[in-house]
Amino acid sequence: MKNLCFFFLYLIIFPASAQVITPGQDTAAAVYYQQAGEYAVRNEHAAAFRFLKEAIVNGARGEDVLTDTDFTGLQKDLNGWAEIEVLLKSQYVASNPGISKPDLGYELWRMWVEDQRYRTLKRNYKLPGNPVTDIALHQQQLIRVKEIIKKSGWPAYSEVGRAGGDAVFFVFQHDDAKNMKKVLPLLIAAAKAGEADMSKVAMMIDRYLAYTEQVQLYGSQAFRRIKPGQDRKDIPLTLYPIAGEERMLERRKALGMVDFFENCRQLGVEYISMENRPDYKPIAIKKKWVDAGYLLTE
Repeated sequence: MKNLCFFFLYLIIFPASAQVITPGQDTAAAVYYQQAGEYAVRNEHAAAFRFLKEAIVNGARGEDVLTDTDFTGLQKDLNGWAEIEVLLKSQYVASNPGISKPDLGYELWRMWVEDQRYRTLKRNYKLPGNPVTDIALHQQQLIRVKEIIKKSGWPAYSEVGRAGGDAVFFVFQHDDAKNMKKVLPLLIAAAKAGEADMSKVAMMIDRYLAYTEQVQLYGSQAFRRIKPGQDRKDIPLTLYPIAGEERMLERRKALGMVDFFENCRQLGVEYISMENRPDYKPIAIKKKWVDAGYLLTE
């Protein structure tokens, strides 16, 4: 399995850069943000902080502020950056009104930002070369979320906000099968209570089954089998075999997952329908998966 690269077939669309104005982003925020970046790279910290604060107040996304390498120098100014953190926390709490554990929610959201720094937020990395994922940081986050779960269970949306709750999902989704298996019952229960995202539950189930049995139920996992000397960009993505494939689309629709065919198209995965595969053989859904609650539509 060491030469397999895993992918979510779950498209998350973000703007191409932090300066792009998108629906819901105030024009002023984009202008202030750009000015903050320009001052920051010139090491004019006082002006950079002033404009960055204005950008946040006007709606600049916190995940961009935290991962934009233009602001790396600002983060070394501990007093100045502490004021930025206060604004970002206020922004998070305001966007998640009524949550009962705002401090924990913000802490978890910051974990999500770090988890996605070189994934969906990689656009903010503007330095030469390719970034290196901080494995030690992931392990620290894993230890911390285990402590949280041991103390008070899976963090619920009503407690920590949607982004905070989803952060825990991402930490485990990017870990090994052993840890996924332990938390899946908690995640399933939270989702059934409306406190977690069912589509993300399906993705973790698929990832766990792909790791352990090389199959999936919801069509969310694909891989590249890369041989020595091959460039990963030259290897097309391939879906893991789907158990109960004849009803896979029904299961996805029932859970509110994104359109399967459009998602495949966006990610460059060629899906060949069952009737057009001469060698197609149905894969039965195992009783142990049903007993474990992995068939979420039952």
